[in-house]
Amino acid sequence: MLKAELQNARPGGRIPSLEEIDQGGNQEGNLKADMFNDGLKTELNPMDWNTFKFPRNHDEQQQKTHYSVIDILIGEPVVTFDGYDNPWFPRRAVQPQESVDNAVAKTEKSISSWRDMVNNPDPSKQFVPERIRIRSKYIVDILNTIFESKLKAYDGNNGVVMVRPFRALVHYDKQIRDKFSELGVDRFSQLKAKFDGLKIQQNNDKGSNDPEAKTEGVDDTDEGRGASSLIAYQHLSCLVEFMDRLIQTKISYLSKPGLRTIAFNHIWYLFKPGDEVVDQAQQQVYRVISVSSTGHMVTPPWRSWSRKDGNSQVEYISLHCVYIDFDGKQLGPVTHVFTIEKFDGEKAVTALQAYPIRFAEGPVSGYHSRREGTGEAGEVAYRNRLIERGKMFVDVASIKHMHYNGFTLEMRDEVDSQVMVDFSEAFAVRATETAAATSSDASSEANKWQPKISSIIGRELGQTSSSQKKPEQACSAACCIGDYVYDDAYIEKKRNEDYIASLVPNPEETNMEPPVAIHPRLLKELAASNESLADDDLLIMSYRVFGFVLRSRKWGVLYRNPLEVSFPRSPTYILTTLEHKQAKLDLTYLTPVNAEQKDKTAFDQLVLPAGHKDIVHCLVAQHFRDKEARVSEKEELDIVRGKGKGLIILLHGAPGVGKTTTAG
Repeated sequence: MLKAELQNARPGGRIPSLEEIDQGGNQEGNLKADMFNDGLKTELNPMDWNTFKFPRNHDEQQQKTHYSVIDILIGEPVVTFDGYDNPWFPRRAVQPQESVDNAVAKTEKSISSWRDMVNNPDPSKQFVPERIRIRSKYIVDILNTIFESKLKAYDGNNGVVMVRPFRALVHYDKQIRDKFSELGVDRFSQLKAKFDGLKIQQNNDKGSNDPEAKTEGVDDTDEGRGASSLIAYQHLSCLVEFMDRLIQTKISYLSKPGLRTIAFNHIWYLFKPGDEVVDQAQQQVYRVISVSSTGHMVTPPWRSWSRKDGNSQVEYISLHCVYIDFDGKQLGPVTHVFTIEKFDGEKAVTALQAYPIRFAEGPVSGYHSRREGTGEAGEVAYRNRLIERGKMFVDVASIKHMHYNGFTLEMRDEVDSQVMVDFSEAFAVRATETAAATSSDASSEANKWQPKISSIIGRELGQTSSSQKKPEQACSAACCIGDYVYDDAYIEKKRNEDYIASLVPNPEETNMEPPVAIHPRLLKELAASNESLADDDLLIMSYRVFGFVLRSRKWGVLYRNPLEVSFPRSPTYILTTLEHKQAKLDLTYLTPVNAEQKDKTAFDQLVLPAGHKDIVHCLVAQHFRDKEARVSEKEELDIVRGKGKGLIILLHGAPGVGKTTTAG
């Protein structure tokens, strides 16, 4: 029964008091009511901005009894600059004057809005509050034992304000819940011991009239400690409920595949270190190494006017990502930063500069899985094709003879030729030719093509902007003046460092190497060790390689588009000409040149009736022999050279039988 009572000790539930357990038998253990509940209502208290910002004036007669463990702001704060930092206004924050009826109506509207939002069955309509105020000294003390950066001591008045996205609560979610469970177990043990002691005492009272015997075994210190433990459990349950109903519910919704649109305020929950994302072109896959954000930031207009560059400061979230590339010697990480600036309303997830890979599979993955008979669909099929692309990249990164068939992306010139993949030679030729044409340094030109690979172990990627804020850049609007706003910017740096540390092998594991996603390794070393790369690393391999097109004698950049819909055995290739000697080819259909196909041309693959191919071949061969025999003869002077000396072959047949292929 005690355990059931303890489980019901949550916001809105009733907690058994020590007096009720004693059933009136122990007057010495009777505690004051304000000691038991610490003068705070054990509840989440939604309120509008005026009530949240000016709680003392809301009900001056009974302000203490109206305080709750946690205040929750409904809606957004009213941002003004007529406060302490504004030189044109008095240095005091003034509460807007309004009638009592109007204030009550606003409060009732806020509570109604709160209930509608929290209880809405559609999770997309639920919101994460902009800020909360924690008034419980017990919660503050508990968080101080968990958080790396301590909270300001509770002053018994204003409390501690935490703002969205509540980075500390998200990062230390498990530790907070563990502490909550620990308090529950401890309190249950204390209540059970207290209950057993009271039963023994009652039995002794029946056989003794000694008044001192009634209080024997009762320790005021133990009772005080037990009461504090119960209050701490009760207050912390409010914080856990807030995390469950508002933060974790939103995070769970954002992780579902049905997500289509997202607000800027919730983007921080969408990404975390270790996630794979794709860019708008859906060509390259990246891994998120760090996530940094400006956090809450309000800039007065006159600061924007004083900026030399004329650009106003805005909130943003930066994704520091890596992908794996090859510089001619080593495979390793290349960094790339995506910056998502604040926007109003909601935006399609796929309209972000980068978004999780699960939104990139589209209908194409289902098409491929049905066409290839794999039975895989969605994200799994898409990831498998990306992994195969990564294997192809590693295989051709060293000098490799391949075959390519496709069209130029810009000029749409048809290309059907063998290619030689060679990164080092491509970089050297690119640098020499471009430098000669522009009279610039060859080494600087090589860097434009050659990826910059470097280890990210020990590097500070994405140091949070809010932690770098200068004092004059802190929020100076009325929304934060007079409040202690907890700065949890350090959480982002800690979370990023923890992720990198999780990838680095332990010092005892001397034979283990860090993954190439964070530390470069020589390609020759990988080949010699016969060590296979993990699928997670193959997933973020570069989408292009460098090679030499043998037929056109041009160095090219070969790339693969895994989302392109194409039919097996009838592939489509992409070749983009860059400047005068660069090209891009699709790695998906970059096929190896084996012994059987090495000298095989399109004519060899042509299917014709028996004897027809020999006739065509003989006619063409005889034509060129006759042409070579006439080289020594005196040519007639004519505007059109060779007129009347060509070979004309008439091909006929139904559409699709191969007339154009034969002529080619």
